[in-house]
Amino acid sequence: MKFFKSKRKSIFEFDKFQLQVSVKLVKTTTNF
Repeated sequence: MKFFKSKRKSIFEFDKFQLQVSVKLVKTTTNF
């Protein structure tokens, strides 16, 4: 159970990272 919880947390952190990356991508593409 603890392992599952930590795994979920890492997935959540990864989602946050993906979101930041896509936001940066959108900002750079809209500059053109």
